[in-house]
Amino acid sequence: MTTYIDGQASESLQRLQRVLARVTAQLFDWCRDHDLTMVLVAGSALGAERHGDFVPWDDDIDIGMTRADFDRFIDLFQTQPVPGMALQSWQTEAEYPYSFAKVRLDGTRISETDFADKDFHPGIFVDIFPFDDVPANPVLERLQRYGTGLLNLFIERPELDDPHGIFSPKRKAARLLVRRLAPVLPPPRWFARWRDSFLRMRGADKSGLIDCLGMFGTNASHRTRVPASVIFPPVPGRLGPFELLIPAETDEVTRLILDIYKDFGFEDVKIKFSDRPPKRVGDDAVWDKAESALKAAATAAGIGQLAIDMALIQPGHRAQARGFGCGEDASVPLSSRDDGLCAGC
Repeated sequence: MTTYIDGQASESLQRLQRVLARVTAQLFDWCRDHDLTMVLVAGSALGAERHGDFVPWDDDIDIGMTRADFDRFIDLFQTQPVPGMALQSWQTEAEYPYSFAKVRLDGTRISETDFADKDFHPGIFVDIFPFDDVPANPVLERLQRYGTGLLNLFIERPELDDPHGIFSPKRKAARLLVRRLAPVLPPPRWFARWRDSFLRMRGADKSGLIDCLGMFGTNASHRTRVPASVIFPPVPGRLGPFELLIPAETDEVTRLILDIYKDFGFEDVKIKFSDRPPKRVGDDAVWDKAESALKAAATAAGIGQLAIDMALIQPGHRAQARGFGCGEDASVPLSSRDDGLCAGC
């Protein structure tokens, strides 16, 4: 099983990470050959920035592209794919529900509860997300957001249960309506075309902000939209032995993570800086650069003093515990006696 327990990644998780890294590197090479730009985002970007590799417990890859490059990627990959890989999107699978795409590796199989009842390609995959411009006009911005959210209901046709009690009465009513109409609705692909039109908002003046509503959801858009310059053009980073691209500004990513924690009610988030381990790969010049960049990003995000002070308490903590590099641990208390590690950045 792909597990991470007591600071140890299972052998199967390590194998999966190696395969995903190789697939990702091939996709980046293919994009360079076709004058397209990919960038690692979300947890994949955090791992590349902090470890030069995966976050130790991560089992997937998230890639971002501008909308223009994403559309070209979808068109080109259908006719000129990387050998041994297959594209999965609403254009290739009639019942595929998401606005982002997956590229799957032929000859492999992975279990996904979301697609358990679908006759989809079952291979190991990476996710590829389009980042769309947010309209400057407030009316068009709402239309983009609410139109996308409404069409998602018709495409994904969700169950009615609300196990966490988070749905508003309007949202519950909309879900009930979709479930009642499901037997007579057109296929999801019909609605997916409309959803892409809302996401693109062609002709609208740009605000300078971008968002990925397919990754974070329409309800999180007030937290996840960032200036385009935060991500594009990307800068060099590493994923294991492969040199890829990561977002241009990591301090904004740090702020974003802390804001998302607050949305879930976690106000007491501790940031702990971990420097290079006694046993490490790479020369000290690389580690000097990594630690300096991390401290600079922490300072820019307003958490620098705490992060730097914590380096005195846990030198090399990250690698001693998990065999990886320097970074920051964001943790919240799970009980009065425990500091529960939530994520690293």
